[in-house]
Amino acid sequence: MTLTGVTALRERLEAEGFDRADRAADDLIARDGATALPESDLNNWGYRLLAGGKTAEALILMKLIARLYPDSANAYDSLAEVYARSGDRPRAIENYRRSLALDPANTNAVEQLRTLEAGD
Repeated sequence: MTLTGVTALRERLEAEGFDRADRAADDLIARDGATALPESDLNNWGYRLLAGGKTAEALILMKLIARLYPDSANAYDSLAEVYARSGDRPRAIENYRRSLALDPANTNAVEQLRTLEAGD
C-alpha cells in the first residue's frame, strides 16, 4: 500500500531525516497533486513536534508550510512562534509582521509583536 499525504511525508522524514523535507514534499506533490499536503494537517503535526520538544524538526516543518502556503497568515504566525520559542527574536518578529501583513486582524500576531518588540 502506498502512503499518501502527511502520513507519507512523516514516514519519509522519520526514515531519511527532516533535512530532506523540501525534497520529500515536492516529490509527494508531484506524485499526488497540490492538495497532497493540507496546511492544517502539516500545522498540527508541527505543533505536536514542538510540544514533544522537537523544536528543530518543528522549525523545518513550519518553514516548509510557509514555502508551500506563502499567502497563509497562519503559516507565518506558526513559524514565528517556533522562532520565538527557539530564542530567535529577529526572525520571530519578521514572521509575525509577515503574518500581520497577510491578515491585519490577527490579534495573536499583534500581541506577540508587542511582547517581542518590548524585549520581554
